[in-house]
Amino acid sequence: MVVASKLAFDNPVFSMFAFHSSVLVAKMLLVTLRTSLARIASKSFSNDEDVDAFTDGNNVKAIGHGSGDEFVERCRRAHLNDLENILPFLAIGLLYVLTNPTPKAAGCHFRIFTVVRVLHSIVYIGAWPQPSRTFLFYIGLITLASMLLSVVNTCPFMW
Repeated sequence: MVVASKLAFDNPVFSMFAFHSSVLVAKMLLVTLRTSLARIASKSFSNDEDVDAFTDGNNVKAIGHGSGDEFVERCRRAHLNDLENILPFLAIGLLYVLTNPTPKAAGCHFRIFTVVRVLHSIVYIGAWPQPSRTFLFYIGLITLASMLLSVVNTCPFMW
C-alpha cells in the first residue's frame, strides 16, 4: 500500500486514527474551556487584561500561573498533562498508521488510549484518590510504547 493510500479515509486504520485523534483534540479543548471558566468563576487570572475584562478589579485572587485557586491549577495541570501525552499520540499514531497494522490491532491501541485519556482528565480534575490517575497514565504510556515499538520495528535500521 502506497503512503498516500494509507493516509486516506477509505483505509479503516487511518479513519480510526482520525476519529480518535479528533475526540482527543476535542477533549483537550473542553479541558481548556473548563480552565477558562474556572478562572473567571474564581477570579484567578493569568494576565492583567483578563482582570480588566472579567472583573471590577475587586477580590482578584492572583495574577500569573500560580493562580491562588486549587481548582484552576488542577484544570491547568490536566491540560498540560494532555499536551504531554496527546501530542505524542498524534505523531506516533500517524507513523503507526504507516506501518500497515491490522484494523483490529490499531483499533485496540486507539480505543485504549482515547478511553484512558478521557478517564485521566475526569480523574485529574475530579481529584480522585491515587493510584487511579497514575494507573491510567501508565496504561496510556504502555499503549504509546507499543505503537512506537511497531514503528521502530517496521523502519529499516538507520544509524
